[in-house]
Amino acid sequence: TTGASYSFLFFNCQSLKEVPSSLTFNTSNSLDFKYTFYNCIGLEEINLETAKLSGYLEGMFYNCKNLKEVKFNPDDAPYMSEVQYMFYKCENIDNLDFSNWHGGSVNTSYAFYGCKKLKNIKKPASFTFTDCMLMFYDCDSLEKADLSKVYSTMGNCFGMFQDCDNLKTVIQISGNLGENIEKYLDNEFINDDILADIADIYYKSRQISSAK
Repeated sequence: TTGASYSFLFFNCQSLKEVPSSLTFNTSNSLDFKYTFYNCIGLEEINLETAKLSGYLEGMFYNCKNLKEVKFNPDDAPYMSEVQYMFYKCENIDNLDFSNWHGGSVNTSYAFYGCKKLKNIKKPASFTFTDCMLMFYDCDSLEKADLSKVYSTMGNCFGMFQDCDNLKTVIQISGNLGENIEKYLDNEFINDDILADIADIYYKSRQISSAK
């Protein structure tokens, strides 16, 4: 299949526990996965190791609150573009690996909002934020955020790490963030101790570490 759309395919299928094995998503140019598994609260794991993902992934696993594991195709190199709300309120997922994805200009707003158990996330080698509003909001288990080789066009990044109560370390952010420091930091961290020193990320491009 070329140019396939899987948008809303399992929209609100609350009793769905597994994806049929006959559905491989193995297409040459799958452009649209928006809200494919929206509110599939019975889904605990999904194997996409044969899938070819690209294009719009907005809200793909929106409110899949019992989802614990997603296996992506290790031989695939999807182009990360529209991923806002992709794992919104996936409360039980603890690890995500995007390391082989291509990073372009990415909208990541609300992408991991409410992922309370998320501890580890491997990012693409480099990419550019267009918007990252509330990207990691309420990620209680996140202790470290590696944003090295991440750039920003300074869209709305309000509250990017808001209510990340256990966040201790942020690795350097690159690009032009320093030019808009006040806008970017507005309510970004709940931890005032980190707030006091966070500007060094932008101006000195070095690692910071602040323990509570």
